[in-house]
Amino acid sequence: KIRYCRNRVRKMKVESRTINGIPVKVVSYGEAATKSAVVMIQEWWGITTQLETQAKYVSEKLGTTVVLPDLYDGKSTLDQEEANHLMSNLNWPGAVEKLGTVGRHFKAEGCEKIGIMGFCMGGALTVAASTNIGSEAFACGSAFYGCPPVELADPSSCTIPQQGHFGGKDTLQGFSDPGAAEKLKSAWTKAGIEFEMFSYPNVGHAFMNDLPDSVARKKELGQIGDGVDDAKHDPESIKLAWERTFAFFKKHGI
Repeated sequence: KIRYCRNRVRKMKVESRTINGIPVKVVSYGEAATKSAVVMIQEWWGITTQLETQAKYVSEKLGTTVVLPDLYDGKSTLDQEEANHLMSNLNWPGAVEKLGTVGRHFKAEGCEKIGIMGFCMGGALTVAASTNIGSEAFACGSAFYGCPPVELADPSSCTIPQQGHFGGKDTLQGFSDPGAAEKLKSAWTKAGIEFEMFSYPNVGHAFMNDLPDSVARKKELGQIGDGVDDAKHDPESIKLAWERTFAFFKKHGI
């Protein structure tokens, strides 16, 4: 579970804003908000307590602003069927353009480097925005367990540094299973960009979610289990993935 020092939490600020009609939450720690930023993209659930907790953690550890674009316009859910409905009805090309708009806005405000990252649906959109928007708004991207359809974005044409994190026991075929991760790796290799691809052998989909209700939901959805061959909730994999993410962003000026 992500933990904070109490004195640091007091310095954390979360505010709701609208950028060119796009609702966002802006998380900042101390006076960190001008030289860099990270755009963090939601899972199919929407903007949840889990996502906000992760945003605060990134803001604290990198000393940067973290921006959460609300791609569902205020809607969120913990129900799988409703989440699938929300994601299915999302205008994906429009969402990519919104991410570019948000990135360009903060760049115009003086952010020298902007990273982009996301989980599940947000991971796929990270790859798509990195590919289709690229350096117009973003310095680099870190995608967690999500690959876009090639009709949306062809990663082999990406031009900015990338990082991928996937569970070795993820069963979402064609989206985030090991085969999908391997195809993304091949595309990035073809692109000739700097990239890192990491597989975490003991975990499945959504392995970064660590709040108690998130862990319970993973078990309910069959993403973790008690069997010998089942994916597990693994704090060590979470810790390692965060360390790699922070090192990657720092390397690229975030």
